[in-house]
Amino acid sequence: MSAGIGAATFVGLHVLWWRCSASNNPRIGLLFVLAIIGVAVSFTVGILVCEIVDEARWALLWIDVLLVVLYFFLYAGIVRSVSLTLLTHLRQGGHQSLELQSIIDEYSTSSRFEDRIRLMHESGFVKVSGEFVILTKKGRLLAQSAKGMSRLLGTVLEG
Repeated sequence: MSAGIGAATFVGLHVLWWRCSASNNPRIGLLFVLAIIGVAVSFTVGILVCEIVDEARWALLWIDVLLVVLYFFLYAGIVRSVSLTLLTHLRQGGHQSLELQSIIDEYSTSSRFEDRIRLMHESGFVKVSGEFVILTKKGRLLAQSAKGMSRLLGTVLEG
């Protein structure tokens, strides 16, 4: 019960913050702080209301961590998904066909590309110089690591 209340607090605060201050930036730091608040609420309810014993507190902590990690994956998968964004766009067309080039044109002008480039620049993976984007040493290392991981898994990078 207390884990559910903590998770509901975390998700509720995140949705409230998102509705009041929408942004294309994923704001992982903010999510982390809200997750800590949710876990604190969970522990407070668990200790004060449910009177859980010391051993059960560890179980509660791991349940809370599991719920937070699942939410992070869900958030990243739904809100930040290129595929779901495109599917939503196609759904807006109703039962009519949409011209492929119009979808490509609209998506390529989307702020998501600029947001991604800005985030990669802020993280030091790329350098933006005028109209050019240059891969940094750090970015090259990450790209090589991702490519190596995809080879190890026997797949190709998509996204």
